Amino acid sequence: MSNRLKALCTLAMLASLLLMAVPVRAALIAEWRMDTPGWDGTPGELIDSQGNFNTARAVGVDSIEEGFLCRGADLSANSRGQYLQPDAAALNGLSRFSISIWINTEYDGIQTLLSAANATENQELQIGFFGSSTLVLRLRGSAQSFGIPSVADGQWHHLLWVGDGPQNRFFLNGNQVASFMDTPPRRLDVADGGLIVGQAQSSLGNFAYFQTFRGLVDELLIYDHALTNAEVAELYANQLAGLNADASARLCQPLLGHWQMDEPGWDGTAGEVL
Repeated sequence: MSNRLKALCTLAMLASLLLMAVPVRAALIAEWRMDTPGWDGTPGELIDSQGNFNTARAVGVDSIEEGFLCRGADLSANSRGQYLQPDAAALNGLSRFSISIWINTEYDGIQTLLSAANATENQELQIGFFGSSTLVLRLRGSAQSFGIPSVADGQWHHLLWVGDGPQNRFFLNGNQVASFMDTPPRRLDVADGGLIVGQAQSSLGNFAYFQTFRGLVDELLIYDHALTNAEVAELYANQLAGLNADASARLCQPLLGHWQMDEPGWDGTAGEVL
């Protein structure tokens, strides 16, 4: 083998190793920023900035200017008639997932932040609190409890659940505070209308008493893969700095127009400037 051929083979091997070393970034498939005002329960009013889902709505919930990033959702009324209903299809069928959300609460009682249900299992997935310092995670009806720093302090906190097959990890403000195994690993089964923010479901679409979330929420994100610890830290740092999840700049006021003026030969015709 010639020296040139040996060099080419070596370069090819190095290129293969480099490609193998590049991590596959998890896809952000749903991003409800909650920045649009004037909710009235109409499907599609909660806009998915990724453009994949278009039936999310806010029922009995006020849009507030003082969200974590730009506007947010106020679920502090302690009413079973107050909830967010994101598109269940964003979570249904996933065996690996990451769910990210910001919360602000002062309530130190029992409350459920997020619940996912189907026709036979009302606790397919659930994030809740038993007091201010006990996190309760439910997956397919099985409950796990973990001691955490208090979240009932009127400050914004970042929560993130990473499901990676049988391994589940939970992060609070960028720090892992819980982990548990779910065996055998299965895909999530979330029925249409069965993904709810702000209420526990006693059955599909029916809400339990005395478990309403009382506080503010913002920035609900769903990934179709398990974020790595480094990606969790990156997401938290980006949003803490006032940026979007991907580190792009956040514009609280929607862009109403963008004329690039790249077209040649204008002659005064209406619509020629794009």
